[in-house]
Amino acid sequence: MTKDEIFEVMSRHIRYVEPETEAAPISRDDNLKLLGLDSVARVEVLLLTMESLGVTVSNTELAAARNLGELVDLFALHTHD
Repeated sequence: MTKDEIFEVMSRHIRYVEPETEAAPISRDDNLKLLGLDSVARVEVLLLTMESLGVTVSNTELAAARNLGELVDLFALHTHD
């Protein structure tokens, strides 16, 4: 799966969990908190994304990511074609 595809999966889950983001552009420079997601919603997005991608990423790795681009890179590292 490409990084663009991973980004699209994550964006879809962000819009599902936080419908208010539907009209807002989402970029790789954004982070989940600044998009308006509370801590529970952020965890939900990450869990849904991992489930969709069939990967498991540690909380330590996830916490180190500063924006969506870094999360995409992290998920890509754990995704096997």
